[in-house]
Amino acid sequence: MPRITISKEDGLPVLDLDLDPTRSYCLGRSGSVEIRLEAPSISRTHAVLIPKGEDWFICDLGSRHGTWSSQGRVETMQLTHGEWVAMGSAYLWYEDSRDRQKSPITGASGIKAEESVKNKSALLIEGPSPDLPRVVELDGRRPLTVGTTTDCDVKVEDIDGKPIQLGIFTHRGGWQVTSMTETSLIDSMGLNTRRTPLEPKTTFFAGSLAISVIPVESLQKHASLENQLATDLHEEEPMFDSTDLEVAARSGRRGRPGRPTAA
Repeated sequence: MPRITISKEDGLPVLDLDLDPTRSYCLGRSGSVEIRLEAPSISRTHAVLIPKGEDWFICDLGSRHGTWSSQGRVETMQLTHGEWVAMGSAYLWYEDSRDRQKSPITGASGIKAEESVKNKSALLIEGPSPDLPRVVELDGRRPLTVGTTTDCDVKVEDIDGKPIQLGIFTHRGGWQVTSMTETSLIDSMGLNTRRTPLEPKTTFFAGSLAISVIPVESLQKHASLENQLATDLHEEEPMFDSTDLEVAARSGRRGRPGRPTAA
């Protein structure tokens, strides 16, 4: 099972956590995030960890001081075994060795208790592709990836040929979406952004796709719409997919920190 270790710059670990692939994890100073890291250099909602297939991605959520790797500042990146990421004065180490043993690291976890999602919603995905429109229900707190690659939970086509990769996750009892590619942004109410809340009866755009948030009660109505469109186009009916950290953040490229050691 993949695991993260979060340490201070001096290598002192403050958190050791096995990652649950059925959920996402927001990191920051806010009391509403799943992993709370208390330091002025860390934003209230700094970044989010999102599972995609068997892999994990970290996405910066517009933090003031940024998220960094050995290659410099990153907006989103896939984590690999032994990789480290810096958020303010905190370092996150990622491990994915199936046969390793847990090291005896202790520290305050800051993990919040489960919260119920306030809005029971679904996504209506529309666009010029022949496999659309499509309706996907948001299931509990389980994160969802939507994009043009086969390892996304919901695979879609984009006529522009540009890669689309969206991560949809829960935060503060509701849903949010973030772009998981470095170059692509989301168009929300005419503004280009990396992330946006998913409010009921709102629509955002990614490439040639238009994605709307609809109540679960509307599923039957949109299912009828899909059936009618499929009949009109003489196509098969579409399928439904159902801590206390120190030191202010540095600017510029970060150096490789010391690997965390047992307290």
